[in-house]
Amino acid sequence: MSRKDFATVVIGSGPAGYTVAVRCALAGMKTLLLEKSPEDSGGTCLNRGCIPVKSMIESAALYEKMRNAGYYGLECRSGSPSLADIIAAARRNTRDLKKGLYNTFKKAGVETAYAEASFRDEKSIMLGGSRRVSFENAVIATGSAPAELESMPVDGERVISSDHLMNLEYLPRKILIVGGGYIGCEAASFFSAFGSEVTVVEAASRLLPGADEDISRVIEKSFRRRGIAVLKDSEAEKISSGISRAGVRIKSGGSSEERSFDRILVAAGRKPFYRGLAPEKAGVETAGSAVKTDLRMRTSSPGIYAAGDVRGEDMLAHAAFRQGETAAAGITGNDMPEYKTELLPKVVFSFPQAAWAGVHPDEVKRLDGEAFTRKTFFRSNAKALIGGEREGFIKLVCRKKDRTVLSAAVVGPEACELIHIFLPALSGSLDLDGLLEQIYAHPTLSEAVSGIQP
Repeated sequence: MSRKDFATVVIGSGPAGYTVAVRCALAGMKTLLLEKSPEDSGGTCLNRGCIPVKSMIESAALYEKMRNAGYYGLECRSGSPSLADIIAAARRNTRDLKKGLYNTFKKAGVETAYAEASFRDEKSIMLGGSRRVSFENAVIATGSAPAELESMPVDGERVISSDHLMNLEYLPRKILIVGGGYIGCEAASFFSAFGSEVTVVEAASRLLPGADEDISRVIEKSFRRRGIAVLKDSEAEKISSGISRAGVRIKSGGSSEERSFDRILVAAGRKPFYRGLAPEKAGVETAGSAVKTDLRMRTSSPGIYAAGDVRGEDMLAHAAFRQGETAAAGITGNDMPEYKTELLPKVVFSFPQAAWAGVHPDEVKRLDGEAFTRKTFFRSNAKALIGGEREGFIKLVCRKKDRTVLSAAVVGPEACELIHIFLPALSGSLDLDGLLEQIYAHPTLSEAVSGIQP
């Protein structure tokens, strides 16, 4: 067998890609990490998604506390928010994390290159159309792109996607958000906190269709209290676009209404992205827009793996990290369990936050008679009272015969942190009784678990 240029070539430097690259390099393998440009290093998560967007939401959360300073016995003149300063703070966080990422690559011995990549065959790839690189193993980690709607074409001006949030120049007075999933609910929370008039249009019968129905109800109730208009079982279509406004026809409840907005954010989810990569030349099978893999991230072509959003499932950064670890284990010959989704927490940084994990809510319904539910509310938790965030609950679904915890749902303060308390129980390490036997400090939000009835 001829000597290859690299033991491993990783295409895409997001959470899945850089996890694989670092682990393979640390194992002593000559590794090349490819990205389109230095500006894209770290992928969507670091540059346009998780990090900057959550930074902006953190600014919004602090601004809300400042406006409600009277609850804490304080007086605070918050002034007018500057979107430019908020975005600058988010970019600073991205910049600092990117520096750390570059240092990690350097210490691990990862070689990086910036070029468009395209497979030539099962063991080689072209960079920028001119350089051919051969490999023993390759990992497709090209991520995803915002999903598009025919009725609402994105122009980057009046109609934007989540990729454009970091380029906004001002806070819109009126904004329409098309989609009430993760991205839509987080964006609605952000813009509403800074005074924008927000309307959310969702085609399904509730917000966050993949979440526990009780979570959806709390989020919707909170949104309405904040003045966010929520239109369910509804559709929106752009009918005009001017210099300052966009016209929209909204169909809801059997009626149709024409309205105008300063901005329209299309938050219809994301789709796998591998344009130009030509995986078919390497014998890699695809299904729809996704690259097909097994639970060890192996594609149909020996030695070629795929991880992260490009697989079309669990499009979350923490899922990508684990999938990258799984692929790296296969390449380096280390033991690693198959990728499992049961313990994957889903988190939404909306106001209030929401998180859930375990058996899918639809499956829980089918367990009626075999399971029981336990719920406790934050309104009776001292720390929630102190923090002025009393809405929401913790909900557990358990199997009757052995009291194992099947699913956990949290909506309310720090839900995105609290969900991790329940992962050991969901993994089978603890049953409900074992979970309740733990001693939780007082006063803490975690202590709310103690309020669950045996």
